[in-house]
Amino acid sequence: MPKHWLKVTTGQECSVFINLKTGAQSYTDPRLALPLLRTPGGNPTQYPKFDDLSTIAEVLNDCDVPGKYIIILGGTSGVGAYLARSLASRGSIVTCLSRNPPSGIWFGFPYTNPLPSPSNGSLFWTHLDLSSMQSIFGFAEMYNKTSWPVHSLVLAAATLPESFENQKSTDGFDRVVQVNLLSQVLLVRLLQHRLNEATRSTVVFVSCEALRYPAFLDDTTLRRATNIAEVDDVYAALEPLRSSYSDICGRVQLYANTKFLQVLFALAFREFLQRCKRRYPLILVCSPGNLIWRSKLISSASWTRWWWLKCLRLLACPLSKSMECSAATLAFCALHYGTDTSQGRKNDSPYFSGCIPVSLPEAALDPEVTRATWTHVNSLLEERFQLPLWR
Repeated sequence: MPKHWLKVTTGQECSVFINLKTGAQSYTDPRLALPLLRTPGGNPTQYPKFDDLSTIAEVLNDCDVPGKYIIILGGTSGVGAYLARSLASRGSIVTCLSRNPPSGIWFGFPYTNPLPSPSNGSLFWTHLDLSSMQSIFGFAEMYNKTSWPVHSLVLAAATLPESFENQKSTDGFDRVVQVNLLSQVLLVRLLQHRLNEATRSTVVFVSCEALRYPAFLDDTTLRRATNIAEVDDVYAALEPLRSSYSDICGRVQLYANTKFLQVLFALAFREFLQRCKRRYPLILVCSPGNLIWRSKLISSASWTRWWWLKCLRLLACPLSKSMECSAATLAFCALHYGTDTSQGRKNDSPYFSGCIPVSLPEAALDPEVTRATWTHVNSLLEERFQLPLWR
């Protein structure tokens, strides 16, 4: 903080900044009033409004939340549940999709009108199983019968591979690839006309930081968790071998590959919208953080309950992120105007971590790799189902 300034958090989770010298109080961070930095090219660079320690309450205080219709895939546990409750408490109409209902007060999804009052905020839930494509078709059909728009679609669901589970879903795809990628793409495709009709709509793919940082020690070299670097790797990742489930490194790589495919598909989707000269929906990817204390995803897999991992998580507790900070990035991408940049500018990164745009791995910048991901993902779905055209 600047000299003489103090940050105080009120009982309503609002941040108030007090000047100890003059007694002045403000809801605006005084660091935002500092002079702009000058880059070598002469263009001013402004300080980011939020950072890795910003909370969801601080982000939502700067967003137009009441009356927004938001769908959260996986919004009944972990960071998705925290996001859903925060949005509903501020007047949004939130629909959670998952296999299990959320805790607390919620309503069954209303498949008929009249609509709920947007000013009150409502939390709805309906059953949806990502391992069954028919479940996704059923929800999309019922949602499209209502007059509800979709201002933001947050895809926060994911699963970790298990060595003992059936690797194939009922639809014939690899189960982890279907849950983490194919079913989510199908949901976006079936709801695309509602996204096109809404004012400033967004689609947010929730990814992970393993894409950008080393995760494995290979001989004497650190390498990233994902091994996707060229077009052939995309085809292999979409149809992984059974041996991918045999050890921990293989399962981590399988999970990281599905998350990287999310990023590649999002980039290809942005390029498609650019060719169609459509500014909305905004296609964004975000990471809630590497170490999230009380993470439901990490705790759900049997191989993550080992004693050594529990000890590691305990040691990493001082460095881990709270749910308030983790959900802030999701809320920022879903609703904040700070992400509303022209998708036609190639220098604008669609990937956010800690409410700040960050660079992507070099493989994600290869147009052939993104094009192959778009083509192959769509062809896998179109071979089995009759789908509406992208538009």
